[in-house]
Amino acid sequence: MVYGITMISVVSDWSHTAIGVVVGVSYILADLICSYFLTTRMYRWRAALADVHGSQHPTTDRDTTGSPQAR
Repeated sequence: MVYGITMISVVSDWSHTAIGVVVGVSYILADLICSYFLTTRMYRWRAALADVHGSQHPTTDRDTTGSPQAR
């Protein structure tokens, strides 16, 4: 009987620690996953923005060489 009560007490003490560890690890994983997705989304957004900007203002050798009258 005393052993059972002791085990319940130990399990009860460890359960709070286990819950804390699980919640903490979950927060860390969620933060890492969100950071990864935000970084990749930002990279794609910047690449798309650069592509759009580049298509509106093409820079070629023809634009930078020759006399101003030839342009």
